[in-house]
Formats: sequence, C-alpha cells, structure tokens
Amino acid sequence: MAWPLIACNAALAAIEADVYPAVGSGPYIAVEQKKDQYVKLKANPDYWLGKPKIDELQFIFYDNPQAAIAGLKKGDIDLIGRMTPPDFESIKGDPNIEQWNTQGPPRRVPGDQPRRHHHGRQARRQLAR
Repeated sequence: MAWPLIACNAALAAIEADVYPAVGSGPYIAVEQKKDQYVKLKANPDYWLGKPKIDELQFIFYDNPQAAIAGLKKGDIDLIGRMTPPDFESIKGDPNIEQWNTQGPPRRVPGDQPRRHHHGRQARRQLAR
C-alpha cells in the first residue's frame, strides 16, 4: 500500500529536520517535508519489529478541520485523527466513512496516577474491497 493521506493538525507542521532522509529507530523514515503543508514517510526496512506493512505515508497539515473533513468525504485524504465531538458527529451516518473512538495505552506522569492517553475520535474512508 502506498501513500495513504492522513490529515494532521497544524502543531505537527512545525517539526523540521535539517537533512532528509531523517532516519531514526522508528518504523518510518522522513523523506520529504514542506513546512506547514506535508511530511512524507517511507517504511524503515531496518525497523527492529520488521518493515511496516504500509510502504509510504503522507501527513497533510490542516488549520481548518472542516477542510480536512471535506477532503475525507471527497477521497483526497484517507484518515483524520483527534476530531472534536461536533466534527465527529457531522460525518455520522456517511456510508463511505468508518468512525471509531478509542483511548491509547496508559501512561505515567511522574508523581501522578496512571492516565489513559486519549487518541480520541477518528475517521477513515472505507477502502474498496
């Protein structure tokens, strides 16, 4: 599978690397970025858990959640994460969109009780079978 398009908020758009490809120990390698617009990632063949099943990802940054929702409905993007409750409800019942609301794994804050990291409301386009 190549280049699934994922909508992201503008906060992630500020992250930059000095050199591409930016290689770390994670499952993906950053290969291209246009600040405040997108980041392209390729699967890291040397990832310690094995090469990811999805070969390439592209994260597109949106300041306006309504533009991201319109892109999801049109098929321009494949996934939106961390949606607000009103935005999540606005796409309810669309037969071309799958929705889910999940929480992430527990995390520990020093001196505090364990908490659930909330991934929140997410939606993706139904893929052709």
